[in-house]
Amino acid sequence: MINKYNSILVSPNTKIKDVLEKINQAPHNHLPSGIALIVNDSNSLLGIVTDGDIRRALLDNHNLDELVDVIMNKSPFTITELEYADKNNNYLSNYDDKLKTITQNILIINDRNQVVDILDKSQIIQKSIPSISVIGLGYVGLTLAVSLADVGFKVTGIDSNEEIVNKLNQGIPHIHEIGLESLLKFHIGKNLTVQSTSSQSDSDVYILCVQTPIDENNEPILEHLNGATQYVADNLSKNNLVIIRSTVPIGTTRTNIIPLLEE
Repeated sequence: MINKYNSILVSPNTKIKDVLEKINQAPHNHLPSGIALIVNDSNSLLGIVTDGDIRRALLDNHNLDELVDVIMNKSPFTITELEYADKNNNYLSNYDDKLKTITQNILIINDRNQVVDILDKSQIIQKSIPSISVIGLGYVGLTLAVSLADVGFKVTGIDSNEEIVNKLNQGIPHIHEIGLESLLKFHIGKNLTVQSTSSQSDSDVYILCVQTPIDENNEPILEHLNGATQYVADNLSKNNLVIIRSTVPIGTTRTNIIPLLEE
């Protein structure tokens, strides 16, 4: 067994609460988030359990003091080292239907059924995945950027606040959301990069998540949105997609966004 995964290996006789603790600590050790490997005494794979499995188990009236073998997935998606080493990727045709159902982790195993690598779906399918820039890293923008990174997209988070940018690059979120810090720490510098608006961006998709507060006359303040749109316009290329996720009044795209992008 590759040593780097030792801290997420558990026996089938481990309590669910102890497995959950290992899952929560994994990103701090630069390991995949949301998964633990259930193994026997020889470190051969018996199954896996994810944070989603644990949540579903609790909803089904299981408790955290039960043993993990009660809820583990005994048939995780695995590929052998030899199959993965196939440079022509011919083996993928055998897994097309099953790959569509995999949400995140794929396990690479050796001839002793020991996990030697854990990949996300995007790494193994080897198809072109659009790059995404999320402009505005408040509550909506940051959680969106991290979530997109977690499912395999290459994401650039962009904000005008240099202090926020510096903290995020250290894995320190400026907002609270359960699970956010661990996912940020795991993906920063990998699927997620963070930069200020003083740097250029070259993405396929731009998502605007900047604030649009209301003034004393109950009119939306579009200053931040216009600034973010101008940033996108300065970096836009043919066939790029621009998505406005900010809350805006009717007609804003027609009267504000499109004219700035078309200048």
